[in-house]
Amino acid sequence: MCINFLAIVLSVLGILNPTTGALVHNAGSCFVVLLAALLYDRKYKEGEQ
Repeated sequence: MCINFLAIVLSVLGILNPTTGALVHNAGSCFVVLLAALLYDRKYKEGEQ
């Protein structure tokens, strides 16, 4: 959420164009999915033992 807020501020200031903003948004989404996958893997391994 912080990444999206920062992207909004930068786009209002004219630093980010729409294409770069879309790339930043997708990168943030990928980051969230990656963190969720790492947490899921950790919980799964603890349950095996």
